[in-house]
Amino acid sequence: MVWFKRDLRLEDHLPITLAIKNAQQTGGTVVLVYLIEPSLLKQKDSAPQHFQFAMECLASMAQELPATCPLHIVESEAAEFFADF
Repeated sequence: MVWFKRDLRLEDHLPITLAIKNAQQTGGTVVLVYLIEPSLLKQKDSAPQHFQFAMECLASMAQELPATCPLHIVESEAAEFFADF
């Protein structure tokens, strides 16, 4: 699993590169996750254009990913999401 927080790129992203390489060698999959955290969206320095830009970056990224690396966009606080792991 690779969690995208702010670094929304595929190129020169070592965790993704290694995870994809490992998945290709083992026949496995890589789960890519971007969390839409409601508490962050409510902060006073949060702006709709930042959220829109992130969504556009993620849409572009999803088109470039191999089928073994699905991108999941989830609305959840990080602590709640990762509590299950």
